[in-house]
Amino acid sequence: MLVTVSAFREPYEAHLFRGRLEAEGIFAVVSHEMHVANKWMLSNALGGVKVQVSADEIELAREVERACCRGDYREILRQELGDLDDPVCPYCGGTEYRKRRPFPRAALAVALSMMTSSVLPPVGWILRCERCFKEYRAPHRPISVAKQVLAGTAMVAALIGLLALQHWFNKVFGCYGQFPCL
Repeated sequence: MLVTVSAFREPYEAHLFRGRLEAEGIFAVVSHEMHVANKWMLSNALGGVKVQVSADEIELAREVERACCRGDYREILRQELGDLDDPVCPYCGGTEYRKRRPFPRAALAVALSMMTSSVLPPVGWILRCERCFKEYRAPHRPISVAKQVLAGTAMVAALIGLLALQHWFNKVFGCYGQFPCL
């Protein structure tokens, strides 16, 4: 029988944790990944993406989860890979932070996602230092051409959908001669 160890908002986070569990020798499964991937706005309502293990390995899995939360594996990664490119607070040099999405970008992403039925996550995080409590923007990472093409295609699809909806509305309710009918 499988038992849920942890739930995540994003599918990639669940897969990273599953990979960590499997590296420790614990068989793990990611469930509800596609539900959240298809309707990411409902991630919390759906309970998130779950990582599940067998009932007899639950305590080992919870210990690995606690070690991940404490940051025990971060030093191992630093030794193997070098600098992890973690954002550093420009005011105090701290590396512990909380992040949030800027409201205008998040609202635009939600609106475009609802119109196009595709996932368009907002970019550009605002970080809040846990040491000095000041906010700063995350370092800018250029958006790839593929993401720009995807965003442009989504906007064109949204525009075509709105025009088709207006055409249907005009056809059904017969208000072609008036402007605007809607």
